[in-house]
Amino acid sequence: MGYTLYKLLEGNTIKIPLIQRDYAQGRASEEKVRNDFIDKIKSTLVSEDKNLNLDFVYGYTNSNANGDSNFIPLDGQQRLTTLWLIHWYFAIKEEMLEEDQNNKVENLLLGFTYETRVSSKRFCEKLVQNPIHIDDETKSVKGKIINAPWFMSSWNNDPTIKAMLNMIETIHSRMYHCENVWHKLIEEKRITFDYIDIKSEEFKLTDELYIKMNSRGKPLTPFENFKAIFSQVLSDDTTDYYHDCIDYEGSKVTYQQYFSFRIDGKWTDLFWEYKEARDKLDDNFLNFFYYIAEMLFYKSNKEDIFERNFDTLEKIFAKKENVDFLFNTLDLLVSIHNKKQFFDSIFSVEDYQLGKVKLFGESETDLFLKSFTNSSFEIVQRVLFYGLLKFLIETKTAQPTEEFVEFIRILRNMLLRIRQINTSQRIAIMPNLRLPNFNDYVQFIEGFIEKISDGEKVYGAFLNNNFKGFTKDSFSLEKKKIQSIINNPSIATSIYKLEDHDYVYGIPDNFVFDNPDFDIKVDAFYKIWSFDEINNSQLVRALLTYGDYSVTTHDYSKLGHIRYFGTEGY
Repeated sequence: MGYTLYKLLEGNTIKIPLIQRDYAQGRASEEKVRNDFIDKIKSTLVSEDKNLNLDFVYGYTNSNANGDSNFIPLDGQQRLTTLWLIHWYFAIKEEMLEEDQNNKVENLLLGFTYETRVSSKRFCEKLVQNPIHIDDETKSVKGKIINAPWFMSSWNNDPTIKAMLNMIETIHSRMYHCENVWHKLIEEKRITFDYIDIKSEEFKLTDELYIKMNSRGKPLTPFENFKAIFSQVLSDDTTDYYHDCIDYEGSKVTYQQYFSFRIDGKWTDLFWEYKEARDKLDDNFLNFFYYIAEMLFYKSNKEDIFERNFDTLEKIFAKKENVDFLFNTLDLLVSIHNKKQFFDSIFSVEDYQLGKVKLFGESETDLFLKSFTNSSFEIVQRVLFYGLLKFLIETKTAQPTEEFVEFIRILRNMLLRIRQINTSQRIAIMPNLRLPNFNDYVQFIEGFIEKISDGEKVYGAFLNNNFKGFTKDSFSLEKKKIQSIINNPSIATSIYKLEDHDYVYGIPDNFVFDNPDFDIKVDAFYKIWSFDEINNSQLVRALLTYGDYSVTTHDYSKLGHIRYFGTEGY
């Protein structure tokens, strides 16, 4: 339900409870958030017909001994406090309190209080009961208040009062020249929020919601700052989706509203499922947003370097296609009820397992978990996870089908083909994936998925179309292998098994797939190159009976050419 602060105060006394943190938007450390929020409100109030909705304010109502209604906010006290200070400021500046013959304005403003904090409560009362004079000569409203005879010096140590004074100063410096603001706030209802009484008959929410509320005394986390900024981005008229709506449970809502519905509900539950990560819930949220943002950034930027800051997020998510991908990704992950089981059904981290794709050098199959904990989340896994998400979103499925696993296997192999020689070691070949080249990889991912979405089978789509993103040799060699599988499906399992060997690393180009004894040779390869019983010295001597397969590493030695025969130490 859309409310203005004035309307809420007409029916209730707003009491900030003990569970809430101190007022934080006015802290010195939150200057950017404070300025951006006030500028957003200012742009609304100086326009001819613009309105601004500040998302949802959650709380519950109760009655005092006199039967009067109290509203106890559980989420939204920061915005409510800022709105109250704006109302107080313009009630003073536009002399509404002086003209208030029936004390209606004064009584309503006195209906906002920090009930359990005596100093904050008294400060709010004194602000209303002792109007100061504001005009063109007033350089500092904060200074006038501190120098007022009713201001107690001990209040300088109250973090909420200090923050309020900073916010008042910001309002004065950035909004002083705004005109007719009281009328726009009260009569035109330019600034609104959606008010929810969580214990009303309409919602009937339980006290479990309390667990997800912010505790008192903690500073705003980076993710809380992000939520505030992101909500503003979603409602900004400069975005390319400003006039668009999105489906939400049978209704059409704005992007900002959709974000508000989800961010403190199902999207929070998504991360809450991971018990081991609950103590870093905000960090997990923010890490995941940054992962998605980084992929989207490099999708369209090849020269610039991604910077992990709010300005970058604002630029990226001002585009509809990027916000759509973020929202669709989160909703997709919500729909997967058992994440561990889902990823375990697609990937393996040990020796070859039928129907799965090996993640080399990993100990965890859950790429979603890795994406928000940043735990050894290598570039191959980053790109692979993006491809996984894109495939499921575009094909509208959340099931690990055979076609899906085939797509993941091809993508993994193509990524592993991007390699280079480690010149510092001379004999090592190492991955050469680079995020700034993600623009190339995503051309292949999206082009490939487009063909699959049109109804083509994965292997057929890969063989029968020309894609960009990788070298011609990489495509040629991978297609040769896929063609062998199509020509002789009985060897598919052996090829997959060979690919998943740690020494082959997804690239079995040196093997002859149409050999009649291919299955036997793969089994023999596994038996010989077993990791526990391997005798490198004997293998080197045995292989040398069929020719010299050594690699010259350098020739500047008194012993002549130095050669490498296959494994470390030999």
